[in-house]
Amino acid sequence: MLWDLDNLTPFVQGDWAINAGPRLPLEFSLVSRKRLGALALAIDEKHGAYSPSSIILSVHSDIIEARSNLAARERTPLDGIGFIDLEHQSNYSISLTTKTLISSWLKQSGLQGVVWTDSPPNFENHTNQPFSVENAKRYLHSLSEPSLREAKRYIAKAPIGVQSPLRLSLAQETWWQDIISL
Repeated sequence: MLWDLDNLTPFVQGDWAINAGPRLPLEFSLVSRKRLGALALAIDEKHGAYSPSSIILSVHSDIIEARSNLAARERTPLDGIGFIDLEHQSNYSISLTTKTLISSWLKQSGLQGVVWTDSPPNFENHTNQPFSVENAKRYLHSLSEPSLREAKRYIAKAPIGVQSPLRLSLAQETWWQDIISL
């Protein structure tokens, strides 16, 4: 999202605060409809590597509006957007661990609330294979050329601090390096 705010642009203010968010377990284990079936980042407690996250401020002080804006950008239902609102003592996340990590960070941040993409990894549901680096590479090999180029573009543009097992493995693959992304 750092390089592609998409339709979220009018609803944010200022620049990204790079690496200012909580460290979260991230992996490219989400098959993204928006990205032509490419693998996208997800908070993945089982397979992810703890990585820094970045923040950008919403123009809205109402967490419901901020959450709705992010859901529209992510093209996901509202239950795919996690949130914590300290003022109203309300929160939602698929994972207690994720909620705990973000809540601890939020209390130290000086902010009153936070929203984040909380769509669960769906690799296994989409491919009928458990997520592993080898299965993910096989999946990438199976993609059409436009989808594979989008996968390369997305993974290459992800923040450098995201050194997930898949990304590290792909960096060693000649076939991956030879893909020309747009």
